[in-house]
Amino acid sequence: MQSVDWRTSPAWKTYRHAFENFREQVHAVQSLGASHAPKETLDAAVIKLQIAVEEYRIARDVLLHEMIPSEDRANATQDDIAHPERVKEIAELLWELEGRPDDSALDDWYRAEAILRRSSSAIV
Repeated sequence: MQSVDWRTSPAWKTYRHAFENFREQVHAVQSLGASHAPKETLDAAVIKLQIAVEEYRIARDVLLHEMIPSEDRANATQDDIAHPERVKEIAELLWELEGRPDDSALDDWYRAEAILRRSSSAIV
């Protein structure tokens, strides 16, 4: 089998770009956590983060698909977090960013669901 330098492939470049965008969005959300930003600002940042996560996953999967020999692709699977688990993770992030307020779990859950819906519709 011929050795391929994946670092020169378009899929690798797309993956690296998606990863860098994801990293930038993580830093943006982290910086907002200490700033006591309004909910709308936090939600917008988390939506951008979720979009970056989805774009990263897509780029990762394309690269993985290219790297796996064609005879092994049928057996390859990607573990993905179930929808309720993703909502929970985002809700917990919102709760942390808001300073862990009491009695906000339901509101955080609904915000997380809305963020997932909005970020999913932004992925083309």
